[in-house]
Amino acid sequence: MLNDWSFSQICRLSGVAKEIVNRHSPGTALIVKGKLDQKNIASAEFRCETITLSKTQLIAIRGLFKKHGLTTTPNNESVDAPKFLDKLSKLAEEAGGEAPLPKQPQTTHLTDLGNRVANDQLKAIHEQKARLEQDIADWQAQRDGIQKRLPKWKQLTSLLEHAADLSVAAEVQPEVAAIQENRSLMADPDPVPGFITKLTTALREAINQSHAACTASHEQGLAALDDSPVWKQITQPQRYDLLSANSVRQVPAVAVGTTEEILDTLRQVKLSELKALSDALPTRFTKALNAAAKLLEPKAQHVSLPSATIKKDAELLTWLASVEEAIRVKLKDGPVIV
Repeated sequence: MLNDWSFSQICRLSGVAKEIVNRHSPGTALIVKGKLDQKNIASAEFRCETITLSKTQLIAIRGLFKKHGLTTTPNNESVDAPKFLDKLSKLAEEAGGEAPLPKQPQTTHLTDLGNRVANDQLKAIHEQKARLEQDIADWQAQRDGIQKRLPKWKQLTSLLEHAADLSVAAEVQPEVAAIQENRSLMADPDPVPGFITKLTTALREAINQSHAACTASHEQGLAALDDSPVWKQITQPQRYDLLSANSVRQVPAVAVGTTEEILDTLRQVKLSELKALSDALPTRFTKALNAAAKLLEPKAQHVSLPSATIKKDAELLTWLASVEEAIRVKLKDGPVIV
């Protein structure tokens, strides 16, 4: 048998045996290059390497590998070819994804190249060198564009969620849905920044309005406390504790300078919560004042005045009589707070 083979041919065969076995006999254990010993030789199928590549071709292949960040030394092209194809496949995955991103590029040609071995694989890679170079350039550009636009898309969807109750949402929602459905996030010109600006402006205005209403209500409540004889009689630490206990010590701070500041603000306090706070502050201040009165008069009781629509003097007298009666009943048990 040795008479039919040259020593160099045997050496080449030992290096590619694992790949030939794997290609033609799926499931057979692979033999790592350099590990073709007596133990593994029984599982190897030797075939003559008939494909050769010139030095120029090998240099071109190494240059191709380097374009995708894989530095290959001479005589290691076959070893690094699977690594190159694997890196290229991962790049294709990064060049697309779930909607609104474009679909991932087709990679059937990479699968075909991956099914080849040794010089047959290298020759096929060299033959498709121009296409692979274009793939690298296109997919890298697509990946970089996705990395740039995807954070803005997430920002847009967050803004839209917070603006759900505003009229601007009805304008923007259909456009955002179209980008999602058509996978057009990478379209030119980029449609996202304009929608972000529109939502940011609307949310900034809504936050400012709600915060201003809260601030005004808070200032009125503090002024009413300061004018109250009861409030003046308790100590400063007691005032602090009562304001804190009734959540009226201060209005939540907001920052609306940039889009990200608006999102940070809305993560801390929703727009609906600001509006609800504005409505709730008068009641909370009343509770704080009642609590202060109880500190001075532990037996003091709170009496809520009955609501009524009064149009005539007679109706007023009737209402005053009902209030007087309610207070007189409570007075039997101690001081009354109205």
